[in-house]
Amino acid sequence: FKGPTFHTSRWEHQHELEGKRIAIVGTGSTASQVLPAIAPIAGHVALFQREPGWVIPKGDRDFTAQERAGFSRPLAYRRERLRLLWQIERGQIRGSIHRPGTKVNALREGQCRAYMDAVFKDRPDILKMVTPQYPYPGKRPVLTGTFYPALLRDNVELVPHAVASVTENGVVDDVRVEHPVDVLVLATGFQPTNYLSTVDVIGRNGVSLQEKWDGEPSAFLGITVPGFPNFYMLYGPNTNGGEIVSHLERQAEFVVRALRRMTTGKVTAIEVRRRPYDLFNRWLERSMAKTAWVVSNNYYKTPSGRIVTQWPYGTILYGALTKLLGRISETTRTIQ
Repeated sequence: FKGPTFHTSRWEHQHELEGKRIAIVGTGSTASQVLPAIAPIAGHVALFQREPGWVIPKGDRDFTAQERAGFSRPLAYRRERLRLLWQIERGQIRGSIHRPGTKVNALREGQCRAYMDAVFKDRPDILKMVTPQYPYPGKRPVLTGTFYPALLRDNVELVPHAVASVTENGVVDDVRVEHPVDVLVLATGFQPTNYLSTVDVIGRNGVSLQEKWDGEPSAFLGITVPGFPNFYMLYGPNTNGGEIVSHLERQAEFVVRALRRMTTGKVTAIEVRRRPYDLFNRWLERSMAKTAWVVSNNYYKTPSGRIVTQWPYGTILYGALTKLLGRISETTRTIQ
């Protein structure tokens, strides 16, 4: 392809997009933000969709002056934080929001379907193309209120096919149709299962973390790995989901407790034991069994099909496990 080509994470701002024919490859969370931003200035946008996602309005808005004043009061602020936490947590009880057939899962999928029916009531052709054929939330749900309306623009074309190849002046989809374009934007995602791919971590036996994982990352509570003493991860394997900031806070507290134990107890090495590590990951694997993730094509999986990014329950359970299982899962050493 002779025209400008770049990934959304390395946007090349020097290119003029006004009036140009632009191809966007992908329809995930990134593409859903890019399309509404560039469609008003582009001559034509071809959006290549390999598989649609479940979309629901984000519901974001500006707080009123009265609301902002209320949040300045500590009690009101804490009450609102707890309300929002429970709003997220109630759908995570027993992982019900991720499991097809549960009431909360059916409710959320119904909300998505009602939204797309409302937006595309006069465009059944687009409605058919954007309706997923897998259960909610098999892929990462897309939270946006501007993506669907952008698909209704006269200068936007939704191509319900993957990209097979490119030519000097266009993009060829997987049914061999060539689409002439001037600029190629790749909203093709990232590598979320490739944890710590740019960091060389060596364990106590001279084995690297990547060698140990061999493409199948796992950890105890997503934080520690046997054979790697004093090594801790935040946002490690199987900690995505629920209220992520709360997960990060619980992980940071876990690490701080270990550091305090080292400084006050004259401990020089703390390491998770193999048995708690194995038991935790076997339990986690069983917990994934009935989720929508295992039957969908998503970036949560390794090539073997194992889900290595997601936490299938809520923040409260995760926080309790980090507090209860830390010390009893560890072995320590003191080097004189």
